[in-house]
Amino acid sequence: MTIEVSLLDAYLSTHFVVYEGDTTFTIMCGRQLPEFDTLLDSRGVKSAVIITAWNPWSRATGHRENECAQKKLEDTLRQAEFSYLPSSGVDPNGEWPAEPSFCVLGMSAQEAELWSKTYRQNAVVIYRAHGSAELLLTPVE
Repeated sequence: MTIEVSLLDAYLSTHFVVYEGDTTFTIMCGRQLPEFDTLLDSRGVKSAVIITAWNPWSRATGHRENECAQKKLEDTLRQAEFSYLPSSGVDPNGEWPAEPSFCVLGMSAQEAELWSKTYRQNAVVIYRAHGSAELLLTPVE
């Protein structure tokens, strides 16, 4: 599967907003966020992955189907005993609605790849503590 340049640009420009109580963190690809590093340090993890089940393979999908897929993702994260925070992928230009997602604390790049394939996502974002956010494309087999 080849990802169109315009879609790749959209992924790279998305603002990934993570919610922890009254605090929000806006994660952007290629950028470090010291406040988020502090959160990861306090949780004893070295990375976090932003993942969603909405719009598999970036194809518009009905609201109800998206909600069901997202609920399944959350249930599976809970069963796998991952710690996660609610988040959303926000288009800074406002051209498409925010996509609900999860910020999974402590998930590795290898785990992210498997979860991304399972939930039919073209990509996920990994944030490495004291590094920066990076777009991880889902490998095609």
